[in-house]
Amino acid sequence: MSQGTRGVPYLPEAIQGLERVATNLFWSWSHPAREMFRRIDPTMWSRVRHDPLALLRGADPARLATCARDPEFLALYRGAVYELDRLGSRADTWFARSYPDIGPATIAYFCAEFGLHNSVPIYSGGLGVLAGDHTKEASDLGLDFVCVGLLYSRGYFDQKVDRDGWQTDSDEVFNPEALPLTRL
Repeated sequence: MSQGTRGVPYLPEAIQGLERVATNLFWSWSHPAREMFRRIDPTMWSRVRHDPLALLRGADPARLATCARDPEFLALYRGAVYELDRLGSRADTWFARSYPDIGPATIAYFCAEFGLHNSVPIYSGGLGVLAGDHTKEASDLGLDFVCVGLLYSRGYFDQKVDRDGWQTDSDEVFNPEALPLTRL
């Protein structure tokens, strides 16, 4: 077992790559990866709003040890790590096939907000969702794509309607260091 870099206290050796999967948002559009995280602790998965880093930080060590021995969990884990490595190589993507002669060229995408997943509360609506869609499409195409945006100390507020029919809001407070984002 070892200490992770994003506040994950430890992971059994057999599932050491879980933190790497959790810090790459590809899991948010991968049904098998989301199922893998859900299987660690379905109740906590729901409580942390499907945030795999928060899940790993709070997971019971005995439960993680059980997952590290479960053949079905390990199959999901190996599939997620394989898919993450495949996506990271960009070897068999549309961009690599269509433009084999173009060397590494990073595209910087500037936007005030990115709607990537609700565990990364840095968007409020249409612009963020559109930027999130562009980011996902760039990943699918195999582009070397870096998102540059603003990271506020608070997320956008949540709106709800109470029992009396009145709209209420509450600020979303989060720890920026706990998000699967990299400061450049």
